[in-house]
Order: sequence, then structure tokens, then C-alpha cells
Amino acid sequence: KIISLQKKIGLVFLLAYGLIALAGWYLAKLFLKPIRSEREKLNHFIKDTTHELNTPISAILMSLEDESKTLTPTQIERVRLSANRISELYKDLTYVFLAEKIAPRQKYDLSLLSKKQIKIFEPFYLKKKLHITTSLESLICEINKEDFIRLFNNLLSNAIKYSNRESQITIVLHKNTLSIQNSGAGIAKENLKDIFKRYFRATDIGGGFGLGLHIVKMICDTYGFTVTVHSEANVGTVFEVVFVGENQVIAKLC
Repeated sequence: KIISLQKKIGLVFLLAYGLIALAGWYLAKLFLKPIRSEREKLNHFIKDTTHELNTPISAILMSLEDESKTLTPTQIERVRLSANRISELYKDLTYVFLAEKIAPRQKYDLSLLSKKQIKIFEPFYLKKKLHITTSLESLICEINKEDFIRLFNNLLSNAIKYSNRESQITIVLHKNTLSIQNSGAGIAKENLKDIFKRYFRATDIGGGFGLGLHIVKMICDTYGFTVTVHSEANVGTVFEVVFVGENQVIAKLC
């Protein structure tokens, strides 16, 4: 009887131990999954950072290799664009990870700010032979200037990056709404729900960190704006930002 009881106790112990071990393995895997996912994102982020910084730095070094010490207008423009790209990368990274989200606000005419940024992007869209069509009504909005520029630049940069060559980008500011539409690969329907997540990239075309649209969403959330996206694969994409939020001063001028 004692031997039989010992066998039963041993069997029960082994079964209990097996169940506990199985439950522990499952829970450990469940708890480690987010950490593993974040580690993979961090690895991708580091690789993307290296790639994104290497491109403009290489362009600057190539432009400065000329021993004559006299840069041509083309080389100067290449250095300027590369330096501007590095500056934009730095601003995006500091905004997400370091910058204070509470910034001083003033009343600005969004149409004037938009026109200035479109002019700055001219070398980029001309390189792809894109045609920019604009319809910008004057609109006064109480906002931090750098926040709007960052929001606008990320949307326009994406539109340029994912446009087909020799296609058209349409920028409209009308009735408190900014819309930027392009013709290109579009965004797959299953990816639309994740498009504003940090590090998410619907495609590998054009590189990038996957921070641009996340920054747009952060700014919109800060001001209470609404941002939406409508896209069709192999047709194009349109992003819309409605500048209406709590304690937001908006006045149409014309």
C-alpha cells in the first residue's frame, strides 16, 4: 500500500509539475512577446537610422571631394539639400523622444506657412517631375509655428516620396481642412489601421523611420485636430487634417 501510494503521489507530482511548467512557459512567452517586439523594432530603427543618415552624409562628402575647392552650383545645392535632410531627421527624432510637447502658440495664416514649405520642397518634387496643384485659402489658426511646419512637411514629404514619377500632388486648404493627395502605390486596406503607429511602415519604398505619420498624429492629438486617411491601392492616397479643437482660435479670412 505504501509503495502504491508513493507511486500515486509521484504521478500526481509529475503531472502538477508538468502543468505548472507548461503554464510558466506560456506566461513567460506571453510576457516576453512585447519586449521581443520592441527589440525588433529598435533593431530596425537603428538600421534605418544608419541608412537614412548615410545617404545625405555621403552626398555631402561626394560634393566636397573636388580638390579645386570651388563648388559648382549643383554641388552647393546637393550639400544644402543633404544638410536640410539631416536637420529634418534630427527635428523628428527630438520631437518624438526629447522635445517638450507644450509649446508657445501664436496666430498664423496657415496658407502663408504652407506656401513657404512647398517652395522649400521644390527641388525634391521637381526631381521626380511631379506637378503640384494648390488651392490655399487664408486661414488663421492659433498654433505653434514649428508644430504646423512639422505636420505639413511630414504629409508633403510622404506624398512626394510615394508618388509615381510625373504624377500630380494636390494640396487644398479649404473650410478649416488641409488635404494633400497624391497618385501612387497607395496603402493596403489592412495597413490603414496601423498607419499612425510609431515605427510602422506600410512599404519599404523610400526608406524612413516610420515616425512621420506618428508625429502628425501626435501633433493633432495635442491640439485636438482630426486627421484621416483615404487610400486605394495602385491609385493614390489623401490625408486630411481638420483644424478644429478645444480652445482653438480659427478665423477664415476669405
